Amino acid sequence: MFDAGTINVTDAKEYDINIDQFPINVVGNLRLDLQDESTRISEAKIIFSSLEDLSITVSTQVFAEPQESLIDDNEPVDYAVRLARSGLYHIRVEPLGNSGEKLPPIEVTDIQIEEKTSQRVNISYPETLSEIKGALRSFDGDITQPIDGALIRAVDRTTFQSVSNVVTTGDILTNGRFKLLLSPNTDDSTIFLEVIPSEDTFLPRAFIDPTTTSVNGGELQIDLPERHAVEQEGVVLDADNMPIARARIAFKGANFNPLDNENFFTFSRTIETDDEGRFSIQLLDIRYQVIITPPDTRPDLSTTEQNLSVSMDDDSPRVEWILNESSVIQGNIRTFDGRTFPLITVSARATSRESNLNPTAEQDISFFARNFNVVADVDGKYVLNLDSSDYTIKPEIDNASGFIIEGQHITLPTDPTIDFIAYAPLVVYGHVRADQEVIAKAEILAYVDDQTEPVARVFSNQDGSFRIAIPAPSTELEKL
Repeated sequence: MFDAGTINVTDAKEYDINIDQFPINVVGNLRLDLQDESTRISEAKIIFSSLEDLSITVSTQVFAEPQESLIDDNEPVDYAVRLARSGLYHIRVEPLGNSGEKLPPIEVTDIQIEEKTSQRVNISYPETLSEIKGALRSFDGDITQPIDGALIRAVDRTTFQSVSNVVTTGDILTNGRFKLLLSPNTDDSTIFLEVIPSEDTFLPRAFIDPTTTSVNGGELQIDLPERHAVEQEGVVLDADNMPIARARIAFKGANFNPLDNENFFTFSRTIETDDEGRFSIQLLDIRYQVIITPPDTRPDLSTTEQNLSVSMDDDSPRVEWILNESSVIQGNIRTFDGRTFPLITVSARATSRESNLNPTAEQDISFFARNFNVVADVDGKYVLNLDSSDYTIKPEIDNASGFIIEGQHITLPTDPTIDFIAYAPLVVYGHVRADQEVIAKAEILAYVDDQTEPVARVFSNQDGSFRIAIPAPSTELEKL
C-alpha cells in the first residue's frame, strides 16, 4: 500500500496524485539451522505488519524453489514481498503443509526496513525449541482409553493464534501420545492445548490448561470426559404448523464438564430437516445452543435461536420448533429531485452475530443469517424480508446511470421504512504519478467525512489516469 496522503475534494475538477515514496522490495531466506546444517523451509506464510502504521499488513508465501534475488547480492532467495514504507515491522512465520506438522510459528519483532528500494531480511529458526509431550485419553469413571487420530496444537491464551506445530495423536507416537514444538518465548502459563477429535467420535473439542494437567513420566495426561450419545428427534414448523424442509439446524454445546473449572470443552453438530420438516441426530447428553435457519426458499421466515438440554433420563426427547415470520423492511428509491427510480436491485448483506457461548471456544460462530436481493417495482418501491440480525442495505445502481446511492447499516428490529435518495455525484479525474512517472492500476478510495468505509473505489488506467464519482463536497480522496 502506497500512501500519497489525503486530498480534500470540494468540487468537480482535475486532481493529480503524486507518490512520494517508492515501494521497498524485501527478500530473504527462511531456514532451519540445526548444528552445522541449514535446511530450507519450503512451505510457509510470512506476514509483515508495520509497528508504526497498523493499517499496513502484507503477507506472502515461500517460493516452491529458490528464486533469483531482486537485489544485487546474487544470492538466491526463498521469499519476496513489497512493502509500502520504511519503519519498524513485526514478522510472523506460519509453516504450512508438511512444515506445519513439524515446526511451530515464529515471530520476529523490531525489524527495521530502510528507506531504499530493496533490502534483504533473512529469517532463521532457533537451533532448539521447547517441547510438550503428552497422551490423550477418554475417561468414563475409572476406565480410560487412548485417543488416536485427534489433532492437537498449542494456542496463545489471549489471541488464540497457534504457537506450535499441529500433530495427530497416535500418528508417530502410539497410544494417543503426541509431541509439540513450541514457538520461542512460549511457556505453559501462556497457552491452551487445543484438541480436535475426529468427526466420527463423540468426543468434545477441548481447550486444556497444561499447568493444571497431571503429569506421568514427563508426559501430560489429557483426559476428555466420555459422554453418552442420545438420539435426538424433532420437527421444524412454521406458524401455521406446516413442516419446513431443508431447514439447517446447528447444535453447539460448551463448558459441560462441571467437575473441571480450568479447561473448556465444546461439541458441535449440524443437520438439515427432511421433506417433512423432521430430523434425527446423535448428540451428547449436554446443554446446547441451537440455531435454526430456514432454507432460501422460505425468505418469509426468520432464523431462530433455542436452548436444548439432552439427557439420558429424558423419556420424551422429541422437540418441536416454530420459525416465525421475518422482519419486513420496505421503502422507496427516488432521485434527489423527487422522481421515482424504478427496477433497481436492493441488496441486504448480513453480518455475523456472536454466539452466547464462551467466546474463547469458537470466536467465529455465525448466526447463519442470510443475504437477500430484491428488485424495486416500477414505482421505485422495494420490500425485503430479513432475519433478526445486522445488515447493510444498499441499492445496486449502475455507474452508467450518473447517480450514486449510499447504503445504510441497520440492526433489527428497527424502523420498517427505509427510503433511499439517488443524487448526481461529483466527478473527480486526474493522474497518479511518482517522480513524473505514471502509475497504472493504483487503487483510489474516496471517504466521506470521518467514515471508515469508502464510498467510491476505482483503479488508475495504464496511462495513470483515473475518473471517480464521489457523493458530496468535503470528501477525502486517498490513493493507496
